[in-house]
Amino acid sequence: MKSLAWKVKASAPVMSYPVLYGRRCFVGRDDETVTALDTASGRQLWQTQVVGTRALLTEIAVTADVLYVAGAKAVTAVDVHDGRVLWSVDRDAVTDAPLWDKPVAEQRAPTLTAVDEGVVVVRLKDVCLLDGRTGSVVWRTASPEYLIGPAAVDGTLVVTTTASGCRAWHRATGEALWSQEVTLHPNNVGPAAVAQDSVYLGTGDGALVALESRTGTLLWRTSAYAPVRQRGKDIAASVMAAPVIFSGHIAYTTRFGGFACHDRRTGKQNWLKILPTRDCPPSTRLNDRTVMTADDSSLGAWDLATGEKLWKLRTSRFRISRLAVQDDLVCYATPRTVFAHHVPAPRATTDR
Repeated sequence: MKSLAWKVKASAPVMSYPVLYGRRCFVGRDDETVTALDTASGRQLWQTQVVGTRALLTEIAVTADVLYVAGAKAVTAVDVHDGRVLWSVDRDAVTDAPLWDKPVAEQRAPTLTAVDEGVVVVRLKDVCLLDGRTGSVVWRTASPEYLIGPAAVDGTLVVTTTASGCRAWHRATGEALWSQEVTLHPNNVGPAAVAQDSVYLGTGDGALVALESRTGTLLWRTSAYAPVRQRGKDIAASVMAAPVIFSGHIAYTTRFGGFACHDRRTGKQNWLKILPTRDCPPSTRLNDRTVMTADDSSLGAWDLATGEKLWKLRTSRFRISRLAVQDDLVCYATPRTVFAHHVPAPRATTDR
C-alpha cells in the first residue's frame, strides 16, 4: 500500500490545522482565504475570502452543513458545499477585550467548537455561543482568568480551562455551574475533554486529572510523566493538548515526548512511552482500540491495551501539526503543504 494519498502545495502559508468533514478537507491560509479540498484526490473544490485571518493562526470547526472560520477580527460561517459566506460576526461581539491592548501572544483567533446549535467561541476571558443560522450571540459570559481553548462540550456543558483550573457553563444558557482548581504548578493546565459523566485534563506539572462533570468534584489525579532534568533543574513535562478518550481508556501526550494511556475510571496507568521529540506531539483516535501520534518525522499507531507499536509511517522533515482523521485518511499541514495519508488498518488484538 502506498501511504501517501496526496499532497497539495499552498500558494500562501497554511494558517490553520486541517479539518476533515465528509469528502472535504478544509484549510485556512495567510491570504485570508479558506479552501476546500477533495479528500480522494486533493483537488481544490472551492476557495472563499474570509475576514481577519492574515498572519495569525486561523481556527476552523465544522458541523452539519456549516464551516466556521475564526480570525483575529471576526468569526465567519461558510456553506461547506459551495463556500458561500452565510454570515460574519465582528470580534467585538464575542469579546470586550481590545485586540491591540494585549501582548502579541494574545493577538490570536478565538478557538471554536461546533455544536448542534451553532459554535462555541472562546477568546481571552470570554466564552459565548453563536447561533449557527444567523451568527447572533445566544449567550456570552466572562471568566476571571484567561481561558484555554478549545472548549470541551457535551449535551449540557461547555467546559474550558484557565491558568489554575477548570470551569463549566450550561450549554443552553451560559449559566456558570462550577469551578475547580486543579494545579499547584505555575504552568497552565491543558485543554479539557468530556466523556459521559467525567471531565479530563492535564496539568502543567505533568499530571492527569479527572473531575465529575455535574459538580466539578475531583475523582482522581495521577502523575503522567516525571519532570526532565536539564541544567540542574527539573523541567515540567506539561500536558499541552486535550486527552484522547476511548471507551475505557484515556491517552495523552506531554512535553518532551511523553505518551501514556490510563484506565479512564481509576486513573491507573496502563503504559508509558517516550517519543523522540521535545515537543508535545499531536495524537488522535483511530478506532476503539488504536491511538495514533506523531514525532518530528513520522506517524505511529499504538495498541491501547498493551502499548505495542503497530506501525510507523515516515512523513516529512517538518514538525507535524494537529492530526485530522476520517476513516483510513489522516491529514496534517506544514507551513506550505497539506498532506493526506492512507493509514494501514491495525491488526486485531485482544483488549484486556
